[in-house]
Amino acid sequence: MFTLGVALFQDGQHEEGLRILEERATANPKSPYHLAMLGWAYGRAGQATKARDVLQRLTGMDKTRRISPVWLAWVHAGLDDRETAFAQLELAYERRDPSMAFIGSFWTFDSIRDDPRFRSLLSRMKLDVYFPESTAR
Repeated sequence: MFTLGVALFQDGQHEEGLRILEERATANPKSPYHLAMLGWAYGRAGQATKARDVLQRLTGMDKTRRISPVWLAWVHAGLDDRETAFAQLELAYERRDPSMAFIGSFWTFDSIRDDPRFRSLLSRMKLDVYFPESTAR
């Protein structure tokens, strides 16, 4: 169901996609992944207050479990807060966060993919060859 919510949201069916993502995040309250994806969708849907609420919840979770800076970057990218998104990605890079291996394929970063800092991260991780620059995705 979670993937369906993302697919519907990506297809422009924001209301239905958000409904499913909210249900999944509620059903999995201990899953920072589900919560971060919901925060990204809130940001993309223009619901900044809800996205920032998700950031607060994730930050609160960080006191008892590891929250990947990549997940926080998703929400900031959804809010089009490039500076903080890249600060989180740099932190993840410095910490050698395992999620960094997948940043080239995360659609959550489509809104910041055109920023030279994104190419720089891919290049530093030697992933740029797998994700060549392209205007089409």
